[in-house]
Amino acid sequence: MTRVLKDMTGIELSQSALTQAASALCAPGGTLAQRYEQLREEVRTSSVVNTDDTGWRIGGRLAFLMGFFTPTLAVFQVRWRHRHEEVLEMLGATFAGLLGTDRGTSYEAHALADIEQQKCLSHLLKNLSVVEETRRGRAKRFARDVKSTLREALALWQEYRAGNCSLQAYRARGQPIADKLTWLLRDRVLSDSDNQRLLDGIGRQHDCGRVLLFFQRPEIEPTNNRAERGLRGAVIARKVSHCSKNERGAAIYEAMKSITATLALRGHRVASGLANLIRGMPMPSPQSR
Repeated sequence: MTRVLKDMTGIELSQSALTQAASALCAPGGTLAQRYEQLREEVRTSSVVNTDDTGWRIGGRLAFLMGFFTPTLAVFQVRWRHRHEEVLEMLGATFAGLLGTDRGTSYEAHALADIEQQKCLSHLLKNLSVVEETRRGRAKRFARDVKSTLREALALWQEYRAGNCSLQAYRARGQPIADKLTWLLRDRVLSDSDNQRLLDGIGRQHDCGRVLLFFQRPEIEPTNNRAERGLRGAVIARKVSHCSKNERGAAIYEAMKSITATLALRGHRVASGLANLIRGMPMPSPQSR
């Protein structure tokens, strides 16, 4: 912020003055608060959104920092809880896009049932590996076979994304993989309790079309890496700071973080871009590459 103000005015101010300025700019009706609300509206009209969350603190008390990401958009919100209500607060009641998520229970709520979701295959593979590595003999087979099928699906998507497979061929080759996974996740009783837990959980998500959605809708990625990368800076900030002193500070952080991260994603210099926003200019579009 010191650099932004120096670029605008050539004047260096104290940290307390900068804090007061940021508070005013991000207060309801403030210039940056308006830009932040516009970014939230962009999330609601995006065709594909990936989301994830991490722990945060407000005044030393546990809270949650949620992030919502597209290739040109990064929007954060800090809330005391992370439930489906907080997810819908960002997405809005009429969200019609695709949502990439981890396996958190917040996304399994009935209120989100009409939103097409892609569960992160990296999380599924990790869950399966944990069970497989602690089993012997035939008890390893279930996790091993499901992992192999999911990896086959990932490899096919990567081939398609690299341009080495047409959309028609991609969907045709994906169908036998989907059929195999359906058979592996068929409703039955397994002797191993952890395998049963995986079967029930992954099977339920597969029945809802949330494991291999990317075969029918290849515009969504099969992993949630975009959201995990988007949260990385906030995770570092959480580890090296006390997070937010109060709710006002949390509101300032979510607005400033959203604006600066979006400027970076769109290929703009953050300092000059933020200075222009403070001058009243609109949020810039992504730069062509």
